[in-house]
Amino acid sequence: MEVLARGLILDLVMVRHPHPCPVRDMLLAGRVFAMTDNSIRVTVTRLVTQGQLSAAGRGQYVMGPSSENLAQELRTWRQAESRLRAWDGHYLMVYTGDRSRSDRSALRRQERALALLGFREVRRGLALRPDNLEATLVAVRQRLQALGLPQEALVARLDGLEPSEESVLRDLWPLQALGNNYRELHQQLQDWLKQAANLPLEQAARESFTLGRVAIHHVLFDPLLPEPWIDAQARRVFFQGVIAFDAFGQDIWRRFLE
Repeated sequence: MEVLARGLILDLVMVRHPHPCPVRDMLLAGRVFAMTDNSIRVTVTRLVTQGQLSAAGRGQYVMGPSSENLAQELRTWRQAESRLRAWDGHYLMVYTGDRSRSDRSALRRQERALALLGFREVRRGLALRPDNLEATLVAVRQRLQALGLPQEALVARLDGLEPSEESVLRDLWPLQALGNNYRELHQQLQDWLKQAANLPLEQAARESFTLGRVAIHHVLFDPLLPEPWIDAQARRVFFQGVIAFDAFGQDIWRRFLE
């Protein structure tokens, strides 16, 4: 996963939010990835104009109004598994209807909201997921809307599916690939940690950021499927490994920035 100035800056600010992140730290982080100071400053200015960052004093920035809801969602990735309960065989349904797709920005927000909560499109405008989330239907609807789902979209609970229909639904998610990713990514993180102490600090900072970003992305967009469908133990081991890796990486970055 390529690290671009925009993503690097937003990640740095989000980790600190609501405390401000100084431009100095952004510049130092940019140099780790061979980014010029000018490119970092130009990107910061652009993000402020777009409302994704807000100034919090001279040379200090926090998340802006247009990214606050997304930032709040992303910061909760460590609690992903605590959002689950035993599955009772029902599904959650989101119906957006035949909305116009001309507003690409709104469509991207809608698709991201559904993906972050593990929904998959069954028919155009109709997305489902197993109802194994601990949150109430009202809370799920509010969370989706905060992330970009249109207010007029229908969010409901669905039951009464035939076994043949449920079999088709399972194929919407790459179940085998999910299980493989849990094990393979966990092993990659563990292998890196074993030799991290031998790396120069700047290299360790760069590699921990890159590896950690990929792993956290997998946690964020994991559909959190019920145990009959996936290897829940492998998922648990992977998630806990990512949390430990992130703490290790943040310690490396604290030492580097100091």
